[in-house]
Amino acid sequence: MAKELTARLWGRANRDWQRYRFERVVSGVHRLPPLQRGAAPLTLLSMVQPRDVAPYLLALRSLYRSVPARRVVVVCDPKMSGSDVETIRRSVPFVETHKAESFRDAAFPVGGCWERLAAIAHISRDDYVVQLDADTVALRSLDEVARAAAEERAFVIGEEPGQHIVTCQQASATAAEYLSRVADRHIQAWAERELVNATEPGRFYVRGCAGFTGFPRNGMMLEHMREFSLAMRARLNERWGEWGTEQVASNFLAANLPGAFVLPFPAYATPDVTTPQTRFLHFIGSLRFESGAYARAARSVIAELAPH
Repeated sequence: MAKELTARLWGRANRDWQRYRFERVVSGVHRLPPLQRGAAPLTLLSMVQPRDVAPYLLALRSLYRSVPARRVVVVCDPKMSGSDVETIRRSVPFVETHKAESFRDAAFPVGGCWERLAAIAHISRDDYVVQLDADTVALRSLDEVARAAAEERAFVIGEEPGQHIVTCQQASATAAEYLSRVADRHIQAWAERELVNATEPGRFYVRGCAGFTGFPRNGMMLEHMREFSLAMRARLNERWGEWGTEQVASNFLAANLPGAFVLPFPAYATPDVTTPQTRFLHFIGSLRFESGAYARAARSVIAELAPH
């Protein structure tokens, strides 16, 4: 018991220290020159909350080197203040900001990033959209992403090597087998088990991460999103409102868009599985401050972006 307590206290102290290191480093993003509007015919979209303003600017600027978009859109978390928005605008003068509440729809749960996905569905009527989480860093050029946007192909960041798009029947079978072995209450596997019952034959799915996804222009995405959400709500009732359902919807929608593919792993990965070939990192919450990797990535990118 004493050893377990000591380990927990040490882990907490380490995470606090790594968070402090990262916050000191990432503040340097505010000293970079304002971003100039690009010419690439696409939109970079993110949902941002107050604590993620500086990390978001790091994520955006790091990706912008490969994908200099003509539009940058921020869906503002309800807690975002006018000061937070102005901080972003000083760095990105041409940014378009929208309140999350403006994208709410009776067919969708409230919160849990559903407003972000609804914003993507609206904007993708006219533009290719890249959904970018604030806790990501592009370390080097991302040719696959630039090419996908140019070719109007959907992409998803995956979880393991060799991952690919599967049918909803295959995804449901995998989830059902997993739940028969593991007492997991997280909504994602339970929702995936219902895919075969909530979708028409011939539809597809991928167990990717909504944090970095490309959506080609599609005038029907919002309607398909509504149909999918209502069908899942009929199967899962109030559980469809839990955190994680938006990712299931995002995975489903992306997998059924033209040319959908999974980005190569571990070229695009989380910090626990990096190799010398890794070019894009997603610092998901459980791994964000386990080591100094986030601070090192931030320091490297900010130094590369600083005027010389």
